[in-house]
Amino acid sequence: MSETVPHRSDGVVNKALPNILTLVRIVLCPFILWSITVGLLGFAFFLFALAALTDVLDGRLARRYGTDTKAGAYLDVIADFALVSMTTTGLVLIGTLPVWLLVLEGLMFGQFVLTPRDGGLVYDPFGKHYGTMLMSVIGLTLLFPHALLVTFFLLVIVGYTSISVAFRMSTLIPKGGQDDTFVTPIEGVE
Repeated sequence: MSETVPHRSDGVVNKALPNILTLVRIVLCPFILWSITVGLLGFAFFLFALAALTDVLDGRLARRYGTDTKAGAYLDVIADFALVSMTTTGLVLIGTLPVWLLVLEGLMFGQFVLTPRDGGLVYDPFGKHYGTMLMSVIGLTLLFPHALLVTFFLLVIVGYTSISVAFRMSTLIPKGGQDDTFVTPIEGVE
C-alpha cells in the first residue's frame, strides 16, 4: 500500500507566475530581434506571438490570484516597451519600418511613465488599448511586410497615437479653471 503525501497548495507558484511570464517576455526580445535580422520573419512572428500571449496571461493571473502590484504593473510596461521597441528595431534594420516609428514609440513610453499622478495611472480609454493595437500592427507587419500594408499600418499607428496623446494631455489640464485640482487618476488601471 502506497502512502500519499499531502499536496501543499500555498500558492507560491501562482503568486510568482505573473512576474515570471513578464520576465519570459523580456527574455524573448533579443531572440525576436535576431530572428528578424537574419530573415526568419515566420519564426520571429512565432516568438512575438508567444511573447504577446505572456502579456495577456500575466495581468489576468495577477488579478486572479490577487498578486497585482505597482511594481508588477511597471515591470509589465517595461516588458511591453522592450518587446515593441526591439521588434520595431529589427523591422527598421531590415528596411520594413521607418526609424521615426522608434522615436514615436519612445515618446509614447516616456509620456506613459511621466504623466501618472498621485501614484496612479491616468485612465486613457484610447491608451488603455494602445499597446494591444501596437502589438497587433507590428505582428501583422511581421506576417505581411509588403509596402502598401505597412503604409496602412503606419497610418493606423499615427492616428491612434494622436488620439491617445490628446486625451492623456487633456487629463493634465486643471478642472473648472482651478490651478490645483486635476482630473483624478484611476488606481489600478492598466
